[in-house]
Amino acid sequence: MSPIRIVSLVCCAATIACGGERPGEGKILLRFHPAPGTSRQWAIEQRTTMKFEDGPMAQMGEQQMTMRMFVTQAVTGAADGGIAMAVTFDSTMIESPAIPAAQVAGPLRKMRGLKGEIVMDERMRVVRATFNAPPGAPPNAGEQLGSSIRGMSFPLPEGRVGVGDSWSELIELPLGELPGNPGPVRAATTFTVREIRAVGSDTIVVLDVSTVLPTDPIKVTIQGQVATFRLAGTLTGQQEFSVARSMQQGGDVGGVVKMTMSGAMPGAGEMIMSLDQRMTMRTVVTSP
Repeated sequence: MSPIRIVSLVCCAATIACGGERPGEGKILLRFHPAPGTSRQWAIEQRTTMKFEDGPMAQMGEQQMTMRMFVTQAVTGAADGGIAMAVTFDSTMIESPAIPAAQVAGPLRKMRGLKGEIVMDERMRVVRATFNAPPGAPPNAGEQLGSSIRGMSFPLPEGRVGVGDSWSELIELPLGELPGNPGPVRAATTFTVREIRAVGSDTIVVLDVSTVLPTDPIKVTIQGQVATFRLAGTLTGQQEFSVARSMQQGGDVGGVVKMTMSGAMPGAGEMIMSLDQRMTMRTVVTSP
């Protein structure tokens, strides 16, 4: 189990259509209506600095890790309940002074080509998501990466929005790998329209994003021991959307998250760690 994954909140991969409305004509309605055959490749980079502040591992120094991932999404068309997209994990790279490159090269190579499908409704709410790990990959790889992809999406607002308007949603955190996790854990996320601007024949919608992590205890089972996690912190950032292309231009999010764990190691008391996490997501290839 990686504590980094517990707070891994990646910016969503979204598409938006507003029915031809232009800035200055009032509020717009954002809906998920991508054209079949549209595909895009995302470059995702996540930088994490982890420090144990208290507990049996407090003597360890600061740990750093950078993960880079390329993911392709292709719109396959209408499906039961919404619109389906085929997802392919093209490549993943992890860099960390604490982890020898040879140790992760093999497992990451086996995960290359992992495929799945995600179906969303017109408000970009996830209807279902299925991911299968390729032969030789870790048995829970599909579940972990699928959970991360589900965490990228967020429901679009129910009504029209303009500059300064906000809406809030409960977004599922990518905690699928936690053994004994009793069910989905969600975080309150607020989206605020910062700017709507015309760029040639396109319209760009800029959103400010703020996610407040839940503070309720999370019960899990680790090697037969019942452990409790508590999270605290806020992640903030922004996202840009191209209306003409019906897709996200990119995004970034970051913040410091504090995690307290107790019960995992009998007699060890609480373990407290902080994670400074910065994440960016950019479109590198778009077709057509």
